[in-house]
Amino acid sequence: MKKDLYKGEMKKHLIAVFILFIFAFTALIVRVVYINIRDNQNYKTSVLSQHVSTLTKSDVIAAKRGSILDRNSTVLAESVKVYNVIYDPGVLNQNKKEIIDATNLTLSSTIPGITIAQLNELLVKNKNSHYQIIARELDYNAVKGIDESIKDKSIQGVFLEAHYKRIYPYNTMASDVIGFFSNTSGGSYGVEEYYQSDLCGKDGRLFGALDDGAIVNQEEVPPKNGNQIVLTIDFGIQKYVEEAILKYYEEHDAKSVNVIVMNPKNGEILAMASHPNYNLNDPYNLTDIVDASVLSSMTDENKYEQRYQLWRNFMVSDTYEPGSTYKPFVIAAALEEGKISLNSTYQCDGGKKIHGHYIRCWKEGGHGVQTVSEALANSCNVALMEIGEALGKDDYFSYQQMFGFGAKTNIDVLGEGKGVYNTYEQIGPVELATGSFGQGFNVTPIQLTAAFSSLINGGYLYEPYLMKEVIDEDGKTIMHKQPQLIRQTVSEDTSKNLIKSLETVVDDGTGNKASIEGYRIGGKTGTAEKGNRLDDLYMVSFIGFAPVENPQLITLVVIDEPDVINPDSGLASKVFTDIMTKVLPYKTIFSTLEID
Repeated sequence: MKKDLYKGEMKKHLIAVFILFIFAFTALIVRVVYINIRDNQNYKTSVLSQHVSTLTKSDVIAAKRGSILDRNSTVLAESVKVYNVIYDPGVLNQNKKEIIDATNLTLSSTIPGITIAQLNELLVKNKNSHYQIIARELDYNAVKGIDESIKDKSIQGVFLEAHYKRIYPYNTMASDVIGFFSNTSGGSYGVEEYYQSDLCGKDGRLFGALDDGAIVNQEEVPPKNGNQIVLTIDFGIQKYVEEAILKYYEEHDAKSVNVIVMNPKNGEILAMASHPNYNLNDPYNLTDIVDASVLSSMTDENKYEQRYQLWRNFMVSDTYEPGSTYKPFVIAAALEEGKISLNSTYQCDGGKKIHGHYIRCWKEGGHGVQTVSEALANSCNVALMEIGEALGKDDYFSYQQMFGFGAKTNIDVLGEGKGVYNTYEQIGPVELATGSFGQGFNVTPIQLTAAFSSLINGGYLYEPYLMKEVIDEDGKTIMHKQPQLIRQTVSEDTSKNLIKSLETVVDDGTGNKASIEGYRIGGKTGTAEKGNRLDDLYMVSFIGFAPVENPQLITLVVIDEPDVINPDSGLASKVFTDIMTKVLPYKTIFSTLEID
């Protein structure tokens, strides 16, 4: 009995061992088959790779990025073909000494700064290399001799590598508008980024089979070059603007000087600039902006922040307190709603108590009795508080939205701000009072310019824009921008009345330094405190238009922290005058008043 039991156990054990053996053997066979398949595939891949690299050639044909032009076809940005000269020691070392010497002589006599000794050193130190860049971004005239020598095979181990380089002919001109381009990141900021898909085009391909080094059966998929973007910007006006802001920036040690010139009838931006600006051909360079001793101690994070502040478009992205430039909007709303008339008068004794708070007028002792036009001309805070009170919270808030404050204008650049303003629930008696003379909320410069245009063009709020048209590589216009009317803000009668009152600001009021001999000018000054009152820091501004009888140009000037003792000195008005004195005749808008 025990013997039979033992035999049974042995039989089970042998079966288990046999099954284990079969399993191990099967796994071994599978592994061997896998290795053979893998190695065979790797071998095939290697052979195929060698075959392809030997027998076929495929090159990218770079698409040319579209140019950016001003409205009169002045080139503001363009891509030009440039060449890198590539030295191939691996190939050249296989040639006779005569060919090597001839090659090095040709290169050294053609490329400035390259010597025969340097080339011979490359041949020794990098003898197996097939890619040594010895010259970068040369135009074709500089490499023409090398190209001809390559083609007639009088030199060996050299080839040219072509690509496009973005050029900005006027360096800093319109840097806030244009933005910049790099081969690694594409368009950055401004028009270069916003219209990237239109500008970039699509690369082509060149395919061909090689037979004893010669290309046969060549096929080409041509590139589609990028489209041209024609801007609304006028180079002549832009130039006058940038000359003026540089002058006042340097003379008054301002943190920044910023200007927009726009057509109030359709929203076309004719000029837009800020100073300090940056060189579009070298956008990362801070040496013109930051003192060398300071720059050397800056962290990478500090440098990034400095560049970011340079690259961002103040007139579109930043917000500021509009101050008295907002007063015309409150008056327009009150006139439109019938809450006041042009014959309304107000008593200014230097301040007014609102909900337990005494809010002062800027003029100590007050302005006395003021009509609506006088209140605007003298920028009387007390009169505006009373007009705001008459308008009421509901209409005040409604018209703030009607004029587009607190919302993007949808101008065609990225990074637009919306402004900061009180919600309906946040507006109490004090907020209504201070808001009526432009304090307690922020706007963007482009918002203010677009909204103010509606006050002087019959009441029509237009979307501001920079792109006039898009032209393809064949010269065909594929898109022409039409002005976009958003809504009517006030009636034509209200607009006409505002225009008359705004003319008195320049003729008899705080904007008198904006007057230009021979022209009827209208506008409004603005001053806003920054930070703590004790800091004595101000943002001064002026928004003006011309000519009064048919407004064709509107210009906003914003100066951040100018070095002036009196912030109400009319500095922004002077910048306006300097610019418009040149721009008006440039635009063939001639004087209509007799000159004394």
